[in-house]
Amino acid sequence: MTGRHNGVGVRLQHQQLALVHVHCAAHRVALATKDVTEVVTELEEEAQSQRGNAGAATKVSHVCFHRAMTYMLSDIIPVMEKLNLTFQRDSVNLSDIEPAVKCASDTLLAQPGENEENFTATVDIATGAFQGVTLTRVERRATFQHVRADFIQALIQSLEKHFPDEQLSVLKALANVFDRDRYPSPKQRHPLDAHATADLALHTRRCATVINGPWAQRDFNQFKRALVRYGGPATFESSCRIAIRNLAVSYPDFALLAKIALVIPVSSVPAERGFSEQNKIRTSAHNQLSEDRVSKLRIHARDIGSFDITAASDWFHRMRARRK
Repeated sequence: MTGRHNGVGVRLQHQQLALVHVHCAAHRVALATKDVTEVVTELEEEAQSQRGNAGAATKVSHVCFHRAMTYMLSDIIPVMEKLNLTFQRDSVNLSDIEPAVKCASDTLLAQPGENEENFTATVDIATGAFQGVTLTRVERRATFQHVRADFIQALIQSLEKHFPDEQLSVLKALANVFDRDRYPSPKQRHPLDAHATADLALHTRRCATVINGPWAQRDFNQFKRALVRYGGPATFESSCRIAIRNLAVSYPDFALLAKIALVIPVSSVPAERGFSEQNKIRTSAHNQLSEDRVSKLRIHARDIGSFDITAASDWFHRMRARRK
């Protein structure tokens, strides 16, 4: 339902330009890694179909290649794991997406990592010895370097495919408008005045039916100065809440834009965790529980250590016999 050309989100945007169409960030990472596994599968299939040939596909079947690939993956997997963990947090917001994806891409470009470099430095080129094991075809390292470069490039391209710049730019623009962490120092007048003016213009065009663009652009410099005067954590979410709670009277357009920013669902992970909790309660043995009962059990579920057994026992004894 999230197709770029005829999906539900695209159709809704035809009705309301201000709507921001976002696919769950955690699912995007999963799709990106799924795509790149096809590169490995293609290599294996090519190797099986070209047995006896001297091509790269046949060369990758040697022990040295598999060892090198294992150490390469031991450097790459933690990079993707950090990206996954970032988007699986309950508190993730749209300001986290662009820097997290760019950081992962930059780290991948910086490969080889520590584990792969240690492996390369430890192998004895003359004898092929590595930690008591004799590897074959250690002289084929150039072939591995070529395959490794293709693999990493495919992974980066897959991330770019699932986190396209045209969509990230919409989210990044909102983050630039409200995230005080991204503001230049208020002591530097001109840098602060120039900050995020193009980003605001992007959203005044998108939200022209709900906010007054000329007024918002006129008030932007004053709004930024008002926002930076507030204490507390200078996070994207706290900045949006200040705009809604404290500055709505003076800057109503920014308060409304902040409300839009806060309800953009960056990830569906919290909702899916809720479904998982519900499935633990409403099992095949408890399939007659009403919706109200399931909701109460899920919302009020607490750690057994904090459960007041005495109060529950007293409540039970006070019940009428027929209720017991």
